[in-house]
Amino acid sequence: MDFIIEHTRIGFEIPELIALVFLIGVVVFFFVRSRQMKKAEEELEDQIKEIQSQRSDNGRVRNR
Repeated sequence: MDFIIEHTRIGFEIPELIALVFLIGVVVFFFVRSRQMKKAEEELEDQIKEIQSQRSDNGRVRNR
């Protein structure tokens, strides 16, 4: 066990660091984009509800 501990190198190479930074960037991008899309979805749902309530107030809703 001492041999493994003494000869184990903990470090990062340049390509590994670049890949790690890229991966972190992609994760952050998708997180931010997901939150933006969720907000847009909620706004669209609110608009749909508003339009449906206006139609029901005007008596133009058709029963399907």
